[in-house]
Amino acid sequence: LRQMGLTALRLSVTKLAVAPLLAWGLTWALGVDGLVRAVLVVQAGMPSAVNAIVLAANYGRNSALAASTVFISTALSLITISVLLSWFVR
Repeated sequence: LRQMGLTALRLSVTKLAVAPLLAWGLTWALGVDGLVRAVLVVQAGMPSAVNAIVLAANYGRNSALAASTVFISTALSLITISVLLSWFVR
């Protein structure tokens, strides 16, 4: 159970921190700026969706891990979304 919690935390941090950084890098490389860049970066930093739990259960995967990841990423997104909005939306 503890290992699953650590895995869910790692997946949540990846979703909330790495995805927006990748989105920023891609928008920079493609020359996208302004409001479009802000929307893409903030959208990339949104927490994992409940659809992951449904798909995991439907295809016989670890639905408990998916549920933990959704919960943790949603809780942490209170911080990360605030940071992203303060950086990109002015």
